[in-house]
Amino acid sequence: MKSIRLLPLLFVLPLLALLSGCDKKVNEEAEAEATAPMAKGIEQLADEVQNKGQMSGNVPIEPEQVVSLTLSVPTPAWSLTIDEVWVVGQEMWALATLHENTEGMVAQVISTAKASVTLKDVPKLPITYYVIGKTFDWEKAGPTVKFIKSKAEIEEGLNSGEQVYPKQ
Repeated sequence: MKSIRLLPLLFVLPLLALLSGCDKKVNEEAEAEATAPMAKGIEQLADEVQNKGQMSGNVPIEPEQVVSLTLSVPTPAWSLTIDEVWVVGQEMWALATLHENTEGMVAQVISTAKASVTLKDVPKLPITYYVIGKTFDWEKAGPTVKFIKSKAEIEEGLNSGEQVYPKQ
């Protein structure tokens, strides 16, 4: 009688061994499938590390970039200079100053003041221009140009950024 009770057990043991081998294969396939995206991500990270210096986060680094600004001014006596450029968050801030030469006589004709600087190895980001020194109130230069009274107005943002021109 005892041998009859053991008989089903003898059939079940090989079946369990066969099934556990299948489970192992299924587990290995599932593990490979689950880790494939991670392996791909590691490969991409390795490529990014090799290309460091050509990218900043997801922003390409430009070997040379010209930052320029042109404004309409009341007379040719006005000049414009770009004093500093900062990377603040995901944009560049260019600080410019308008100067009026008050010596001598000048023609009373609307003119343009231009300034530009060439930057090396900086991220390609949108630029916002902050202009100090405007005393006339008819110029509307567009959404990327903001007229401010002093650098102190944007000091908090500058403190969170990095100055890229002039290099310090």
